[in-house]
Amino acid sequence: MTVMMVDHFTWSMEVGTTEIAYLVEGTQWVVGDRADFDYRIVDDCYTSFGDDIPTSPSSPVPDPTPTPTIPTTPTTSPPVSSECGVSNNWGSMTISPYWGSNTKQISAIISNAPSTITSFEMKGYGQTDNQYQNCVIQNIGLNMWQCDFSNALTEPASIRLNNGDYIGNNIIISMTGSTAEYPLSSCSGSIVSSPSSPSEPSSTVSDPTPRPTPKPVTTTTAPPVSSSDGCW
Repeated sequence: MTVMMVDHFTWSMEVGTTEIAYLVEGTQWVVGDRADFDYRIVDDCYTSFGDDIPTSPSSPVPDPTPTPTIPTTPTTSPPVSSECGVSNNWGSMTISPYWGSNTKQISAIISNAPSTITSFEMKGYGQTDNQYQNCVIQNIGLNMWQCDFSNALTEPASIRLNNGDYIGNNIIISMTGSTAEYPLSSCSGSIVSSPSSPSEPSSTVSDPTPRPTPKPVTTTTAPPVSSSDGCW
């Protein structure tokens, strides 16, 4: 039997010291010989000189699943007309910004109104109809209305009177107080005013056409016939 000392850290073998030199007699080993091994015997199996605790191969890291991109539907606003125009019932009515007016506060005088003006609304350029802002009557005799805005309006501004009976689209070119009367003569566009409420259907129901009266059916009974000689 050959006794060997194995260095665990370098995985090399050294033959036993001189005190047990007789153990290598008759072998190819001498005291002091060293040998490096690729494998060692553990029980009845060969194993490599790796770490004492076997390690399993690491599993590949899966690629992250990309988050699907959900397309978003763009929100669209109602189209806003950039043309200057008035409703076809506007007539010769004009609106003039009074002195001291500006894009955040305006006092507007209405002249030649075709009917009594009961409401006055304004919106800035590029705004939709639901962004009209209400104004208040300032002077009944002058038919003057005052509007105060939290944010300055963009010119040209639009006017809506009597809840939409009269509409002036982009007619107020400048909200600065002046002697200008809007719409200007160059504003030749015409827009249709708000449609009137549809008429209610008639509640009168015509009477149905009577059916013709059938004529009575007259039944004629034949006289009886004698069974003896066929005579009465």
